[in-house]
Amino acid sequence: MRTNKFGLIAAMALGALLACGTTVLAQDNKDDKGGKRGMMSAEERLKRMEEALTLTDAQKPKVKATLEDSQTKMQEARSAPQDERREKM
Repeated sequence: MRTNKFGLIAAMALGALLACGTTVLAQDNKDDKGGKRGMMSAEERLKRMEEALTLTDAQKPKVKATLEDSQTKMQEARSAPQDERREKM
């Protein structure tokens, strides 16, 4: 009987922690994105790459052009019908 009560209390405590933990994580917004979802723009991606890779001034326009090209292709792929998307993937 005593172990049943202990198990029940432990299960309830675990359930409460899980419920509260997911609520806290859902409300936690420490990023500077302001809750923005989706893909970053080419400029945002370039800025992050500059910081992470220390790109030279000669490399920045080339990387930006590549990022813009890939972004355009992804938008085209998303707007295409499902059959065409499967072929491109």
